[in-house]
Amino acid sequence: MKKITSLIVIAFLIIIAGCLSTPPVVSTGEVIEKAEEKISQIDLYVFAIGINEYQNKFFPDLKYAANDAKNICNFFKAQEGIFFRKVNTKLFSDNENMKPTTENILDNLYFFDDVSPYDTVIFYIASHRIINDGEFYLMTSDSEYNEDEGFVLESFINFNQILNALNKPSHKIIIIDTNSPEITREDITFIKACKDNQQAIESNLVNGGLLTASLLEAFEKAETGNNNEITLKSLLNFVVNRVEELSDKKQTPVFNIASGADDLIIGSRINLKSIGINIPSIP
Repeated sequence: MKKITSLIVIAFLIIIAGCLSTPPVVSTGEVIEKAEEKISQIDLYVFAIGINEYQNKFFPDLKYAANDAKNICNFFKAQEGIFFRKVNTKLFSDNENMKPTTENILDNLYFFDDVSPYDTVIFYIASHRIINDGEFYLMTSDSEYNEDEGFVLESFINFNQILNALNKPSHKIIIIDTNSPEITREDITFIKACKDNQQAIESNLVNGGLLTASLLEAFEKAETGNNNEITLKSLLNFVVNRVEELSDKKQTPVFNIASGADDLIIGSRINLKSIGINIPSIP
């Protein structure tokens, strides 16, 4: 009996000692390391199309679309290692080796195959578009029109082809710097240049389309959170006000934010000139 009592006392003392011992301390460095570990899993995929010149001269050429698409790629590439682990870009424009033809664009939609649920995807296009029988089509450099048949639809890209390529878990953002119909999907953030009764404006004042120039400018001037990070909501609030200001309210961007994506971080504040992007400073 004495032996059992002694064992009980010893066990009790061990329990008391455990309760009084100092709990493990988690240092600030460990917290940061865990945050960085999460960030290190996030990649960005940018698929950008900018078309100035159209083989069929039924469609008017644009002035800044090709450079706007290049600026979008260069800007986000500069975010590599800041917020995103890796930034993957695919650029199609008149000035690049990869020309913005229908075949080239469709053949490269495999670009999204490796996207993971942690990643962010941006599909960007600055071009013309058409609506045919209620269907939305993107115009490429070799899209065709003839007087007998009208639009040769096979030479355009049905927007559903883009949506199908993006149909996988990830944070998805589609930026259309042209007039386009309203498109809503709960899992995709849509940013379009203007309302249905307006035109997407290119301007010498900003050396580009007003939407794209304002998107880039937002990364210098939009409201930031911790560590100079810019959320999707902050970016779009800046862009709407800025485009209306630059256009004297002739153009108002329209956007639909994906469910739960208001606070999605899409980059950090950066000086545009330091990465070779020159948007004239306008009061």
